[in-house]
Amino acid sequence: MEYTASSIKGVLENLRVQLSILEDEIKADTKSKMDYERTLTTLETRKGDLLKRVEANKEWAKTYDTEVGPFADRYKAMTAEIGAIYERSKQGHKQGIKLLEKEFGYHVAFKRFHIHNDTQHRRYTPTHTLNCIIKYILSHTYSTKTHTTHKYRPGDTFFGIPFKPL
Repeated sequence: MEYTASSIKGVLENLRVQLSILEDEIKADTKSKMDYERTLTTLETRKGDLLKRVEANKEWAKTYDTEVGPFADRYKAMTAEIGAIYERSKQGHKQGIKLLEKEFGYHVAFKRFHIHNDTQHRRYTPTHTLNCIIKYILSHTYSTKTHTTHKYRPGDTFFGIPFKPL
């Protein structure tokens, strides 16, 4: 009988140890379950926020396509148009320089004029250049009514600015 009591005692002790191991595992599982639920709640909240953002972005995209999109296309068209205008202005500038060289003896590198019937070189100044250009325009103005070319006369103005002879 002692053997039976001893073996029952051993079985009970073994069951107590297994029970304590199971209780520890249950505590660990409960803690893990709480961590999992907390993480799941955080992820569900984030999912809701992201879904709201997706909806807001879809609404913004619709607004962009209808309100901002045409302006972006217009911007591209205007940029191309400005590029073309700039190219034309560069050509006009080249032609203007050639005209200054031909008519007024303008020297590009030294920015000087050699005035016809004038032996000295004049230093380039904006006023001098403007007067030369105005003189040229006024001396080459063609009237379609009288079929004559009008020459500069004292007292003439160019866009309201009195013309001063050189």
